[in-house]
Amino acid sequence: MRWKVGDRRTDVSDSGNRLEPAETTFQYVDTPGGLAALAGVLSRSTRFAVDVESDSFYHYFEKVCLLQISVEGVDYIVDPLRVRDLALLRPLFTAPEIEKVLHAASNDIAILSRRHDIEVEGLFDTHIAAQVLGHRHLGLSALLEHYFGVRLEKRYQRYDWSRRPLRPEHLEYARLDTHYLLRLRDALWNDLQRAGRTAQALEEIRRLETRRPARKTFSADDYLRIRGARQLDARGKRVLRELFLARDREARRRDVPPFRVLGNEALIALARARPLTDSGIRATPGVPRRMPPALRSLVLIAVETALQRPEPVAHGSHKASRRPASHPVRRDARSQEALARLKAWRTERALAEDVPEEVVATNAVLQAVAGSAPRTLKELEQLPGVRLWQIERYGLEWLGVLEGSA
Repeated sequence: MRWKVGDRRTDVSDSGNRLEPAETTFQYVDTPGGLAALAGVLSRSTRFAVDVESDSFYHYFEKVCLLQISVEGVDYIVDPLRVRDLALLRPLFTAPEIEKVLHAASNDIAILSRRHDIEVEGLFDTHIAAQVLGHRHLGLSALLEHYFGVRLEKRYQRYDWSRRPLRPEHLEYARLDTHYLLRLRDALWNDLQRAGRTAQALEEIRRLETRRPARKTFSADDYLRIRGARQLDARGKRVLRELFLARDREARRRDVPPFRVLGNEALIALARARPLTDSGIRATPGVPRRMPPALRSLVLIAVETALQRPEPVAHGSHKASRRPASHPVRRDARSQEALARLKAWRTERALAEDVPEEVVATNAVLQAVAGSAPRTLKELEQLPGVRLWQIERYGLEWLGVLEGSA
């Protein structure tokens, strides 16, 4: 499917940072032949913009529902529900000489890897670039409005992209997520150069690029991650665990996210109240009043099953599975004083550079520096989480602050 689109909201030509109406080609790719043609275009490109629409808000078993790709002058939307084999794109996404521009790339990278075995090399993340520059509003819409005066509609932000057929307004909405990304990348890069922060941005982007997304797995002990779970007594934990497992089974059966079966707040409320009758469920604060009979039955069975199990539920696995720190960190009075001095230094630095404090250094980085008491730049390099750009930019200042705390 090919259209010439003339909508003033979306079709633009570059004139510095001003965007003016123009006519841009838009192609909908829903056949293997169309995908092969797109692969040919991308193989001859030096960069392309990418975005992903999935259905994880509506389905337990998430899918890539749309893959938006833009090159100079052409916007593409690939329909992976019709073109299921995206193998032709894999070598293009891993070609480091072709830059892939994404915004807030971590989730998109993860789902492309999980569902289509597509990895990304040669990444430029406009979200990270904007963060390094100290932008307070990091959403794509906010950045486009800041740089170009363009406002994106949010009408279909929570749309179920697995639904078919897609109407023209759905496709028009989806293509906007990549339509401006290449221009935004250039505007951010120019600002990074002026601010002397290109090395900082590139190091943060490379860290994201080389981080391999974990495969989604389900653990019965994940119930302890629910807020409020660890404050329950032993019986409450047993009930919560059983409800958690029952909810997951029901979510899989219905192919919906678990929260659409029953929210975490309701699980905690039920674990506290431990109702054994329909009226008990209805009387539990925080539980939906219009709970279907089948779901009420599921809850009652889970509560009864849990209460009939006297044995305690092991819940120390998460602590045991955490990796030990690769470098010993002290937490004595001297290190706490050093941390306070480093935080005061960070406040002054952030004000001087006109960026949020976490752009200079996160609390975790300052804690690592304060607790390890390095005496040389080489020792700073060994600390977990400390970036090379931070050592080059702030290393000597950190050592001076630590010397004053000795």
